[in-house]
Order: sequence, then C-alpha cells, then structure tokens
Amino acid sequence: MLAMSTLGTTPYHRDALKEQLIAIAADRVDAGERDVSLREIARTAGVSTAAPYRHFSDRGDLLLHVAARGFDALTAALTAVPGEPADLAALATAYVEFARAFPGRYELMFSRPCAGSELVHESSARTMAAFVERAGLDGQDPSVALAYWSLVHGLTGLLAAGKVRALPGAPVAAVAGKDGDVREDAAVRAVIAAVVSVMRG
Repeated sequence: MLAMSTLGTTPYHRDALKEQLIAIAADRVDAGERDVSLREIARTAGVSTAAPYRHFSDRGDLLLHVAARGFDALTAALTAVPGEPADLAALATAYVEFARAFPGRYELMFSRPCAGSELVHESSARTMAAFVERAGLDGQDPSVALAYWSLVHGLTGLLAAGKVRALPGAPVAAVAGKDGDVREDAAVRAVIAAVVSVMRG
C-alpha cells in the first residue's frame, strides 16, 4: 500500500487519488447523503484532510466532478447499446436503468448548481452527441433529438418519483401479479414502448 506521504507526488498518483475521491463521493451521493464532506471523503480514502484540496477548490467543486463523471458513465451506457442505429427502446431502457442504478448522481447531474458549470456542460454535450449518434439522428433538426431526449428524461423522472403507477390506466395495471405486486421491470418496458411509439409518430 502506498504511504500517505507519497500520494499526490507524481502525476499518476495525483490522477489516481482524484478519481478515487470522486468515486467515493459518488457512492455517498447515491447512498442519499446530501451533505458530502471533503473531510469524510479524505478519511475514507485514507489521506490527509488537506489532500482533496489539491484537486478540488471546495465541496461544490468535487460534486461538479461527480456530475461530470456521471454524464461520462451515461455516455458509455448509451454507446454500449448494440445496433446501427441502436433501437430507440433499447436506448431509452439504458437511460432509465442508469438513473435507477445511480439515483443520487443522476439527480445531481441535472441539478441547478450544475447548470452553470462548463465542466458538466461539456460532459452532458458528449452524452447528447452519443444519444444522437446511436439513435441515427445525425443530420436531422437538433430539435428532434431534443424532443426524444425530453421524452425519455421525463419518463425517467416520473418513474423515479413513483408517478407512473399513479396514472389512470397506466401500463403497470396490466402487469400486476396475482398477489397485487407490480412487476416493475415489465411496467417500465411497457411505458418505454409507449414513449418510443410517440417518438416515432
């Protein structure tokens, strides 16, 4: 194990520590922690409380990096969807599954504090570009891609808030088990299929 005094003394170690701190903070955010502390992050990483300040100006700066890495991960998830172009339902499913797997960082990615960050903007732009490319929307009016994204993002928000089940006649009613429990994955697929149908007109 590296001695604490050697961390951050070389470019490799500096980069490794920075990514470690971001990963720890991301896990805390996904666990529902609202007040992520640089001191606690440093303690978890096993470094001095001063070490994070070599990479981040403050707690807010660290969270901006968490959000940017979140968009990078979402980009990777969309890029991994097979097909040329990828099926819209598969892309929508990958988007929804990312948000369900990483709820805290997904919420952070679209939060107001991140809106003015150039770092987050650049990462989100790469995500949008990946969505456009994988969906085969290159060369079309940008408003078309934005409309698709808006539908998928809106669906994701409704699912996260548990509002889909509350909609009268929502597809979840058709996939309820005999014991009354809702088979959520089937419900999500049904709603995604409906959203994609709207997308395709």
